[in-house]
Amino acid sequence: MKPYGVDDAIYDPDWYDRINTFDFDVPFYAGWAKQVEGKVLEICCGTGRLTVPLAKAGVDITGLDLSANMLDRAREKAREAGVDILFIRDDMRTFDLDSQFDMIFIPFNSLQGVFAWEDVVDALARVHQHLAPGGLFLLDVFNPSFRYMEDRAGKPVDLFQFNLDDGREVVIRETCTYVAADQVNRVTWYFDVSGEQFEAGLDVRCFFPRELDALISLCGFEILHKYGDFQRAPFISESLKQILVCRPG
Repeated sequence: MKPYGVDDAIYDPDWYDRINTFDFDVPFYAGWAKQVEGKVLEICCGTGRLTVPLAKAGVDITGLDLSANMLDRAREKAREAGVDILFIRDDMRTFDLDSQFDMIFIPFNSLQGVFAWEDVVDALARVHQHLAPGGLFLLDVFNPSFRYMEDRAGKPVDLFQFNLDDGREVVIRETCTYVAADQVNRVTWYFDVSGEQFEAGLDVRCFFPRELDALISLCGFEILHKYGDFQRAPFISESLKQILVCRPG
């Protein structure tokens, strides 16, 4: 079986920015960042979709990501926006910065890109080490949906459609294969770029609600709030997201 991971095409900044144009989570993270009134670290910042608008809102934010290509795009966006942001290339499982932060967050399901239990624990330990006393830790992940995965278990389902700057039309379809033993949804994206076709894997580690709560507690955090959306609705079974606000316990 192919090792779990995410193929390079998914981390192409051109594709990434075309697909991820939403900003409905910006007010949520900006609100908490302004509340702590201190230094903020975004882990898995990607191309700066959240980092740059938070900096423009006056947040003292640092971005960390493993992808050099994504960070290059983030720095470009920061220059265009006229904001000064330190972007660091590092691994969320092993980073060791000579600094502590008043808020650390792992947004946009990024913790679901860590598959081994030990690696998840290591990533959360890095967060704990880098939080200042009284600091906040925020994250969001999907609430696993077997119905969603079953609907995509056979024939590819349409997911995205857009045009590139050169006029080429892009259609992306998706299938899912759930590996129950490892709690991993093996996602495949099928790209059709004006007739040119290729595919890329995007594996997603599932965190079930009670499991996630226990994991956070075992790693030394207290859950202050658990929301089901970015409007701060309470988490319920039907929620699409699990959004946690935590502090060191």
